[in-house]
Amino acid sequence: MTDLINLDEYKIYATIKSVEYDAKITSIITYVSSLIRTYCGRNLIIEAPIVEYYEGGASNLYTKEFPLVSVTSIGRSEDYGQTFTPLVEFTDYVISKSKDQIFIITEDLVELPNKYKITYIGGYEVMPEDLKLAVLDLVDYYYRNEATPKRMSNFVTIEYVKTTDFPPHIKRILDLYRVV
Repeated sequence: MTDLINLDEYKIYATIKSVEYDAKITSIITYVSSLIRTYCGRNLIIEAPIVEYYEGGASNLYTKEFPLVSVTSIGRSEDYGQTFTPLVEFTDYVISKSKDQIFIITEDLVELPNKYKITYIGGYEVMPEDLKLAVLDLVDYYYRNEATPKRMSNFVTIEYVKTTDFPPHIKRILDLYRVV
């Protein structure tokens, strides 16, 4: 998977000219990219066509990755995903670009495992600026060791870390892109 930002972007952001810590920064960028993807529950940027399966039972299908860029194919199965009958756009389904959803016109509302197979491309071609800032800030947060407990005289403060313990200004932005 591609990192959400690259080394040069971070070095410009942090005004770093030295190459001494490039390996450390690159590792942090990879870890932070993975952490953000896990927290948001999605890849965020376009990388390759995605295949997802849906149970049916509703006429609206929401893809995991959005914005929905294009749909390559949609198939319907009556045998639990062993074979799929291709659906035709504007006859069997329509894409709502404003809501990033697929509306199945011919849905019979019967839920079956693997009833629909959707192959599509979704995500951002260019990462939104607010999300990029959150990634840069989080890389900086870990690079500067702000996530480690601070020593106070001879005592160490013990902090319990949860997956949602991002700095508040970063968490606010990530929550906008999170699939709940």
